[in-house]
Amino acid sequence: MTGPISEQFPRISGILVDIPALRRLRHDCDPAHCRNRTSCCAQYEVAITETELERVIGCLPEVEVWAPEVVMSDVYEEDGKGAILDTDEDGLCVLAYRRVDGSVLCSLHSIALEHGLDPAEVKPQCCCLWPLALSEGRPRTLSVQDDAYTFPCNRLRPRNAAGLDPGVAAILRSCFGDSFRKQVEALA
Repeated sequence: MTGPISEQFPRISGILVDIPALRRLRHDCDPAHCRNRTSCCAQYEVAITETELERVIGCLPEVEVWAPEVVMSDVYEEDGKGAILDTDEDGLCVLAYRRVDGSVLCSLHSIALEHGLDPAEVKPQCCCLWPLALSEGRPRTLSVQDDAYTFPCNRLRPRNAAGLDPGVAAILRSCFGDSFRKQVEALA
């Protein structure tokens, strides 16, 4: 790592941002990438807040259009710390569905797009952030998920790449707002 930590991890809106890690990431979320492969929808335990859970439950009538096997009682479980989204026997989030071609899609994401909404208005934050990760500690740190490069939608950009990949910039705008994105891009 070069330069002082404040240059590498500047604080933006109270969050330490791992600029080098964000700059190196090329992200292209395309369901075809996970066709007949492991997808992020089958890899992680998704903790959801009470507000996020209320949004998910409010979407269930439409979720059933995309993922008809979903039953309200099977959407989440309590893990002692809060609610987590349930998974099927293959580890796939119960809100995800496979198309005939084997690609994996999120029913919440599909619902948002159908209604002209930003998916971040419907999906849990950790899902919208992926492949980025926001630590729970203090201060919170924004970086790239440790295993992000094991997925075909993520690739390393050259070390000397300037700026942010458009896919990463879109995640920042969606999850933190345009002002946050612009501040990160100014440093990238």
